[in-house]
Amino acid sequence: MSKNKIKVSKIEIEINKKTISLTIKEAKELYDQFEELFGKDYIPSTPIIIERDNYPWRHPWIYPPIISWSTKTIQGTIDKPESKDFCTITCQSGLSINYLSE
Repeated sequence: MSKNKIKVSKIEIEINKKTISLTIKEAKELYDQFEELFGKDYIPSTPIIIERDNYPWRHPWIYPPIISWSTKTIQGTIDKPESKDFCTITCQSGLSINYLSE
């Protein structure tokens, strides 16, 4: 056996503060018996809960923010009015934020 290999010669199990030592053959037999009793697939006795993102707008009674883009004429001359793009974000609470381009 090469020096990089691991050799397992026995397995110890502690039940009620009593240690039971099993050889590899006995452990395999025990494993096969458990497989016979419980099947190959592990089915947990408690449900597995998968957490999901809980952003407020994922709920049907809370609406997502409304984002709208517009162009607004700001000052300038009659011949050449100056237009700027701006973004408005409006939330369900009534809060409204405007971002104006440079």
